[in-house]
Parts: sequence; C-alpha cells; structure tokens
Amino acid sequence: MMLSLQQIDARKYSRGLFCLTGLILMYTSMQLYFTWFMYQSLLIVMIILSTSLYLKFNKPCITRQRLIAAFLIIAVLSYELIFVYPSTFVAGIYMFSRMLFVVVLIFSRVEYLRSFLKLVVQVTAFLILISLVFWVLFLLGVPLPHYSTLTNNYYEHTVYYFFILNGDAGQLIPRFAGLFLEPGHLGSMASMLLFLNGVSLRKWQNIVFLIATILSLSLAAYGLLVGGIVLYLITKSKRGYLKIIPYIVGLAGLVVFFTEYNGGDNPVNEKILSRLVFEDGEIAGNNRTSQWFDMQYDKYLESPNTVLGIGREAYNEVLIGTASWKRYFFVRGYVGCILLLVFLFYYLKIFPSKTGGAFLIIYIVCNMIRDYPLDELWLYLVIAFLPVCRYEYDKLLLRK
Repeated sequence: MMLSLQQIDARKYSRGLFCLTGLILMYTSMQLYFTWFMYQSLLIVMIILSTSLYLKFNKPCITRQRLIAAFLIIAVLSYELIFVYPSTFVAGIYMFSRMLFVVVLIFSRVEYLRSFLKLVVQVTAFLILISLVFWVLFLLGVPLPHYSTLTNNYYEHTVYYFFILNGDAGQLIPRFAGLFLEPGHLGSMASMLLFLNGVSLRKWQNIVFLIATILSLSLAAYGLLVGGIVLYLITKSKRGYLKIIPYIVGLAGLVVFFTEYNGGDNPVNEKILSRLVFEDGEIAGNNRTSQWFDMQYDKYLESPNTVLGIGREAYNEVLIGTASWKRYFFVRGYVGCILLLVFLFYYLKIFPSKTGGAFLIIYIVCNMIRDYPLDELWLYLVIAFLPVCRYEYDKLLLRK
C-alpha cells in the first residue's frame, strides 16, 4: 500500500524538526553566541515536540544492542543528574529531556543519522564561513558594531555579533573563535568535522574547517587536525602510511619556516611552536590546569572522594581556568569515568569499523583536553557517526 503525500510530508518535516532540534542542542551545549538567549524551558518544549512527532511518523530501529546502549547512556546521564547537575527543578527536567533525545537518536535509522550529520556539517561550515567574512573585514579595519561582556565568570569577550573576540584585539593577528566562546572550541569542532566529512579539500566545507582550525591558533586543535589526517589516511588506505609522508614533510617545512620567520616573532611561533618546548619534563604549552587546581587535585587523589568524585560542589573557584581529563575525573570520580568509557566502547563494539574507531580516538583525545564528552556538540557526533561508518561511510556516505 503506497504512502499518501501527507504521510510522506509528515515524515519529512518531523525528521527535519528533529534534526534542527539536535543541531540547536549541540550549539547550545557549547554556548555559541546566538544560543545565549535561549531558555532551558524553550529547549525542553522543542525536545518533547520534536521527539514526539519524530516517533509518530518514523519507525525507530530498536534492537537488543541499541537497547543496551540506550541503557548505558541513561546510566551516564543519571549519574550526572544525581551527582553533578544543578539541584533545581528546571535543570532536572532539562536533563530528562536530554536523555529522551539522545535515546531517540540512538534508535534512529542509519539513513536518518546520515542526514543529521550532513546537516551538522553544512550548517556549521556556513556559520563559520559567515564569521570568517566579518572577521576579515575586522582585520581590514572596517568598523563593526560590538559590545563587551563576561561569560561563565571567566571569559572576557568583545562581541561583534557575527564573531566573538577573546580580548586580544591588540595583537597582530587575533585568534579566530567564530561564534564559539574560545578559539580552541572552534578549532576542535572544525578538526572533528573535517575528519568525518572525509578530509578531502574538494568539499567547500572542509576548506572552511581547515582555515578555521589554522586561524584558531589553538595548539590542541592543531594536534587534533594532524592526528585526524594521519588516522584518516591510515584507515582509508592499505598503504595509508605512505600517503602520510608528504604531510610530514610539509609540516616539517612549516615548522622551520615559522620558527625562523621574522626571528620567531610571529603568531604561529609564539602561540603554537614555542609551547611545544619541553620544560622540566612537561610541554611548556600545557596550560590546561591552574596551580590552585593542581594543589586541590593532589589532595583529592589521597582522599576517598576519588570513587564518586567531588560532584557539583566542585563547581567553584577551584575549576576556574581548568580544562582536562583531570577536571572530569575530579568532578565525577572513577564511577563516572568508567560509566562513560563502558558506553563508548560498547557503542563501538556494536558498530565496529576502522574509521569509526579512529574517530572515537579523536573524540577521546579531544575530551582529554577539553573534558566535555557529554556535551551534545561532541556526543551526538559519536552517536551518529559510528553507525554511519559501520554501514555506509565506506560507500562514500558524505559524498557530494
């Protein structure tokens, strides 16, 4: 029996609303500028409405393995709710709505996940491209409307509406952050999307991601970029290691050039290369934790709190200026870390592929630096990309 036009349209628009809601949740989780004005109550309504319509008009793919994966992610988020999340009614409802959406995403069919990934790639690339245009105008001295603000009691911003500047306007070339809170967030996101979009520079989105990563002047993003390209070439070719050689030679040439250019007085050498020098057995650019946090962390390791973590009580001045796997472990302890790793490796087990495994490595490394593994911006990429890799990516899923 053929589907009516109304049924087809209902499926199409319900999927579109679901994907749009997921995209907004991803951007909200990392506080892109245009999400600063969204209330949790509005997001809750969007989640309930979009998931209800999506399930009504689209048949979910429910299997025993996906049920176990859903149970595991619910366990992870429940731990967040009980020990980490703010103890407010609205925050609790919001967490339950987040659980609902991520479970429905896990039960989504591969072709839907493919469409969702394409939307994430295209919209994110477009937003970054718009930011780049206005950022170039700013560098050329074109006066643009702006205002200054403080976010998270830590970030000092100059908001130019189409991009955000992190208080370094006086430098020769400021670090590019786009609409993100900081350049490292942008660079990490762009590096991950470059990988899952196939690395090829024949796609305009990948050119945008590459430029954004380079202009972020983020040491972490550069590491993810190089590591992502290496892993991609290795997993997509039987002799991928041979294709790495030209990249290594080119990278070495760039290192020599920026080290010597203008006597080393250039943004790349100052913000990236000089931070790769080892001092006292550590990389000089390792600024992921503050001295105050390191003192508290040493005490934490000798306490019984390592089992469950410090929890929501840790969100005070101790965590200011700190981001790394240490912070995640400090807040959530062994139990929280183990729950997350069990989910991630089980998810890879049920959707095994070389490309998916490589992406999971990038995701884990990224969150060892940033420690935002449960933020929708990162989490949804893993949930959508691993099934897609397993069944469709090797058939040029994200082809033009």
